[in-house]
Amino acid sequence: MKKRVSGRSDNAKKPSESQEQCASPEDLPCIRCGYNLRELSPDGPCPECGTPIHRSTHGDLLSAADPAWLTRVIRGQTLVYAALVTCLATIVLLIPFLVSQVAMVVLDTVAPILFLLAAILLLLGIFALTTPDPRLTLTEQPVVLRRIVRGGGIAGLLSGLLLYGLKLLEAAGGGVDPLVHSIARWTFGCALAFTWVAGSFYLARLAERIPDLKLAKRTRSTAQRFAVCLVIYMLGGAVLFSAPTPSFEFNLIAKLLEVIAVLAFYAGLFYALSLMSVWFKYRKPIKRCLLEARKMGAS
Repeated sequence: MKKRVSGRSDNAKKPSESQEQCASPEDLPCIRCGYNLRELSPDGPCPECGTPIHRSTHGDLLSAADPAWLTRVIRGQTLVYAALVTCLATIVLLIPFLVSQVAMVVLDTVAPILFLLAAILLLLGIFALTTPDPRLTLTEQPVVLRRIVRGGGIAGLLSGLLLYGLKLLEAAGGGVDPLVHSIARWTFGCALAFTWVAGSFYLARLAERIPDLKLAKRTRSTAQRFAVCLVIYMLGGAVLFSAPTPSFEFNLIAKLLEVIAVLAFYAGLFYALSLMSVWFKYRKPIKRCLLEARKMGAS
């Protein structure tokens, strides 16, 4: 039975006096399987999976992580990035046609399919990116943050399926309440944006293990600014949408809110592109850590 760092294996052999001098007296999880290597010699293999113990003695640096786990993290980061490119490219392409008939055709046909594709890619990428590191104990894992990110990805996919289903229902001649359609669109957009922001904070924790504190700080600050712009845009749109009387939208306050919402939208779009650039910067350092981890495993 596999023993994690929360306890000590009854089947582990008692180390010799020479081994005790160089063995770790504290919990030391294996980078491959999480087995507790406490009091075992660094010169030997892991009793559970056979990985050399010395590979697990380099702290929580990504360069000393399990190459298989790092490969999955890189694959997840790539999928999330592809989802973001798909989603933002669709939004940008729609901007010049927001008041034209062409926009309605695109919105009713191509956009829902692209947004659903983005939601699927995002969910697959998030689950791969947030794969638990077997080397870390349960208390060291960002469990709450992982659940938030994955929950947002699931909500995004479900709302994307709902939005696409409403479009299919409309195409088939069924009646759909405009309010329901608007709520579905807002839920879908908010879920994707929320997942992206939370995923950025998760990615920043990985940057600290590269280690690249500057990249981690930039990731968090850019994600926070994007989130602020998104909240302002959502609040402004919600107030305008729930105007009590038709005359409300023509007064000075409504016009001011409209201007603020538009500015927040374009500012959010700017920070979204900046955040995409930050995500792209992770590829080289994480791949470098993967190469170092593979070299360490081959030695």
